Amino acid sequence: MTASASELHRSAFTPVVVCAFAFLFLYWGLYALLVPVTVWDSQTYNLARLLIARQGGLFGNDGWNSDRQVMFPWSFDAVHYPFLALGGWGVALPSFACFVGIAWVIFRLACEVRGTRTAWWCVLTLFSLPTLMYQASSTKNDLAVVFALACWLYAFWLWRREPSRALLGWMALALGFAAGAKSSGVPLALLLGAFSAWHLRGSKRALLEFSGALLVAAFLCGSVEIYANNKRVYGQWFGPAETINENRNRDGLRGAAANLVRYVVANQNMGIDVGLPASTFPAKLEHIARTVLQATALKDVGYRADLDDAKLSFLKRGTEAASDYGPVGGLAILAAILFLFLGPIHSLRWRLASLGLGSLVLTSATVGWMPWNARFLLLPFILCSVALTIQILDWSGARRLPAAVWLAVLLFSALAYPWYSYNKRPKDLWDSLAHRPRLAMKERTNMKEVVDAVEQLGRPAHSHPTVFLCAGTDSWTLPLLQLRSVRCVPAPGISPEDLGTARSEKDARYLLVLNHGLDPALLPQLEWIQTFAEPDTFLYRIRSATTLREPPGP
Repeated sequence: MTASASELHRSAFTPVVVCAFAFLFLYWGLYALLVPVTVWDSQTYNLARLLIARQGGLFGNDGWNSDRQVMFPWSFDAVHYPFLALGGWGVALPSFACFVGIAWVIFRLACEVRGTRTAWWCVLTLFSLPTLMYQASSTKNDLAVVFALACWLYAFWLWRREPSRALLGWMALALGFAAGAKSSGVPLALLLGAFSAWHLRGSKRALLEFSGALLVAAFLCGSVEIYANNKRVYGQWFGPAETINENRNRDGLRGAAANLVRYVVANQNMGIDVGLPASTFPAKLEHIARTVLQATALKDVGYRADLDDAKLSFLKRGTEAASDYGPVGGLAILAAILFLFLGPIHSLRWRLASLGLGSLVLTSATVGWMPWNARFLLLPFILCSVALTIQILDWSGARRLPAAVWLAVLLFSALAYPWYSYNKRPKDLWDSLAHRPRLAMKERTNMKEVVDAVEQLGRPAHSHPTVFLCAGTDSWTLPLLQLRSVRCVPAPGISPEDLGTARSEKDARYLLVLNHGLDPALLPQLEWIQTFAEPDTFLYRIRSATTLREPPGP
């Protein structure tokens, strides 16, 4: 059988594609192994709560300084605990493993549908999406949900070909993990669970086995204890009602339409702002979005409670929470819209585009728009970008030029963005070894001074002082809780009575007030040591019982 012309030209570029994939795989894998936690969310709650729970337990713990440490599911966060115990080395490996799993599923399915050469192009496309790669070398849980969905899809695909009990178990485990990794995974797990049950309706035994496995998976890795505690404490399964209402789309279909416009416009990126912090391109996109929203009567709808069109900001700063999907993602989302309307229905490109845009609409309809929402859009951009790559390879036909141009675009986006990113550059690999603490706190530089001062308290030989940590809601507590030279005890609600029991004649004890107001009633028992540039942050020594005694009478 003679290969088609398009397949022959695709084959001509395959060595380049495979080599590029291998290089990028090694780069990001090394990054995940070496680089410390840098993202705000993990420093304040995702991973910080693991160390708070280690000291006071999951429930009945008075060390929590934020509702976010209690209300969010934690199955994926818990996977990071061994790496925290190792000092943070390899802490991003769980996310990178999720990325590898997603790439493997895409590769296997693409091999089945379009052949091995096209499959290599598809997995190379993933590296061209900056936000995806930033999440693959981070510690957030959004990628874990996509990984779980990919595992479910692959198990379902295999089950359709050759049903087995093991595949039913894998499908159930994937859905249970999706629900336990992030609250947004719950509706997806319910939807795909119902879809799976509908396909299993012809076999009562298979349906019962899947249902039983799903219950076990939900119990083991579905964070049911967190959801149950939320219901008990807040009266809502997903946390405080005010927090949920503040962050959701409160404007129905109009809000969903407005958010869809913002996501499509915000993610346009032709590469002209790469490495140019003063670029006016994001501001031009913001102007376009405001103009479209004004013209379509969608002004100021769909936002999180504290935002509106006047505060609209499209962030392209090359960080985990402030980036986009590069030139490939911008083109892919526009192409997906064309594919959806041009058809043909049930073609591969139409199916991928419809699934991608469907998940984008779902996010637009449920979540209030925020400038750092890019990580919520991993699934639509992965699907749409793979669809675009496959379609370009099909369109290239006997011509080499279209495939060559697309390969250049993929490589540009894959290589340029790490090079110019804020904290994912090749230089940061060296900094992870030579200047690790500084790199970890690069996004909140004032914390470096605080951590250094607290660490210095434990410098004297055989000294292991206790530091009580009175931290505010948005405090970076993780780097303090990771210190080995001192024992940091979370105590956000510490009272004068608590200080009284904390006094010691023998061991020095301290109080760090971090982003938090100080109760004046504590001052008589404290000796001021240092004030920091970090707002509302002070270090005190807790006076010993001797210094608090009344002077002897005459």
